[in-house]
Amino acid sequence: MTMTHAVLAADDKLVLAAIRGQGDPDLSVPRHTLLYFYPKKGVIFGAKKALTAVADTAKADGWTVGTLKRNVLVIECSVAVDEDAVAERSEWANALADANGVEFDGWECAVNIPA
Repeated sequence: MTMTHAVLAADDKLVLAAIRGQGDPDLSVPRHTLLYFYPKKGVIFGAKKALTAVADTAKADGWTVGTLKRNVLVIECSVAVDEDAVAERSEWANALADANGVEFDGWECAVNIPA
């Protein structure tokens, strides 16, 4: 059996570098994280329905819906942001977006800086 691993995207590498650059020493510590989804450019009709389908799947996977409007979906959860977790999460988010005809536009998270 062949095991496949998610690959860390260039955008994700930039976000992780920015987090480390702010002094966060341990990206395996769960923290408040937001993921952003938008309708595909030019889509007007059915956009909220597509975003709602993404929200429903995300909720079933343990995420909370922070914002759901006709032009944006923000989901949130407390999760680790180490390279493996981010690569897998971004792969999941991109697949979810593709399956529902929306765009996954990236993520952001809290930075944990020791006192």
